[in-house]
Amino acid sequence: MISLKHLTGLVIAGFLVVGCAPTPDGLGSQPPINPNNVSVVPSQLTPEQQAERAAAERKRIREQKRREAAEAAKNGNTETTLEIPTPEVTPTPPEVPQVSPETDPKPKYRTAVMIPGKPGYVYNPWTNKAVDVRGIPSGELVRDPQDPNKNHIFRVP
Repeated sequence: MISLKHLTGLVIAGFLVVGCAPTPDGLGSQPPINPNNVSVVPSQLTPEQQAERAAAERKRIREQKRREAAEAAKNGNTETTLEIPTPEVTPTPPEVPQVSPETDPKPKYRTAVMIPGKPGYVYNPWTNKAVDVRGIPSGELVRDPQDPNKNHIFRVP
């Protein structure tokens, strides 16, 4: 009969063996990080980097075809293979909106809302209080004289 002390030792040894055993691929094991094998999303590459990557890919394909042809010649296979041209890839830089120098981007101001039934009065979009704008043309920038914040400027609708 096995004593409790020996049974406990066997159980602990079993856990250690199972816990230290290598796991099969795909069952929770993570591959080691290789700093030389970093993948970058193509949209994050500069046009020069995209061109270098395309050239390297074309070179890799040519080398692979050369190795396959040498292997075929070595094995006595004299069949000619159909050469498929690789398409030329020209990287296109991402479009950047151009701002013309003569137009300054003006800050956008809030637009007041007209008070129904009261022509010439609008709601201040900052304080939501009524403001008299009679005689002020539409689209003009105004400030509510009752608003203590001098930065609360808005457009007349």
